[in-house]
Amino acid sequence: MLIPQIISLYGKKESVLGWISFLDQEKVPYKYRGEIFSAPTFVNILVGIDRPNLPKHTKSIFILEPDILGLKNNIAIVEKLSDIDIGDINVFAHARLRPFSNKHFGEFRTHLSFNNDQYPAVNVKNNVLEFNLFLTGQLGLYGYINRQIDTLNKNYSVTLQISPVDRAKIMRFLKKIIANSYAMLNRPYVHLWYYDEPCSSVFIFRQDVDYVHIEGVSKLRNITKKYGIRGTYFLNIDGGEEYEDDGQQIEELKEPTTPKRKKYIKYLIDD
Repeated sequence: MLIPQIISLYGKKESVLGWISFLDQEKVPYKYRGEIFSAPTFVNILVGIDRPNLPKHTKSIFILEPDILGLKNNIAIVEKLSDIDIGDINVFAHARLRPFSNKHFGEFRTHLSFNNDQYPAVNVKNNVLEFNLFLTGQLGLYGYINRQIDTLNKNYSVTLQISPVDRAKIMRFLKKIIANSYAMLNRPYVHLWYYDEPCSSVFIFRQDVDYVHIEGVSKLRNITKKYGIRGTYFLNIDGGEEYEDDGQQIEELKEPTTPKRKKYIKYLIDD
């Protein structure tokens, strides 16, 4: 008998670590069943298993993902996926160049500058969803790249060190794949929640109001008072260099304006 909600995970332990990280975070019941595919449950994830002998019935969904060693022919290096729901996803992965099937999830190009050929990230055929790249392996990548960002002042540049891999978006894409797998079975996607029921929603409201932009703080205060929201406010009251109220530039002030904003700071404290 098929076990409805337990996801079966197959592959070498080092190859399935990304899925384990995702499933642990999602609180989805799963069981790691080793390197050899055996009896299927409703949803089965197979990583790095070449040409598995899958049963022909449609009561199970099979998610196939190659590991790096499983990518042998027509391989490209991909730096960005795109998904209709999630948008662009930064990756740095090897991928197989396969044609689209009738249904697919996500797309990528081999080079953003001069190659317009697109390829699917995940092909869907009947009850099989097949990845064309080792996407979950991206969750274990670390490192940074430098990227310049625009600022309000054209004479002032900022360089940020950012991760080349969008782990949060990759997680969202994986959740989409799992949720669609259950939808294909006409079953709900069920996962355990982090808090015991019943409990109130947990939401932390943080606002960096910086140099107390008067109009912005006033509007924010009206909204929080109207809906009874308590928050934590972070203020910079140095007053020597501030954003103008029109938000257009940063300048060194002859006279600090913080004293003129004391009334609005007191509003936040009183609230």
